[in-house]
Amino acid sequence: MIDISEDFFRVLQNPRHGYGKNFNPCIDCKILLFSRAKEIMLAEQAAFLVTGEVLGQRPMSQRRDTLRVVERDSGTDDILLRPSPPRA
Repeated sequence: MIDISEDFFRVLQNPRHGYGKNFNPCIDCKILLFSRAKEIMLAEQAAFLVTGEVLGQRPMSQRRDTLRVVERDSGTDDILLRPSPPRA
């Protein structure tokens, strides 16, 4: 378990990508979490990160463009794996 509360409070005070509904800076929080996870991944010599996010599952934070922003800004472009959305 890693305490990121100080970094998290800085994100809450001034989220680069703005606030979502009801004081919810989802994009900035994900960038912070994935950035930290990447640091741990590299220290542990792991090859990739896995997340449970599914494209389109949540209206704002799981849009394709938003997911790409999180990858880009967290530096996880080529190492972040997400499940495929269910096919209709």
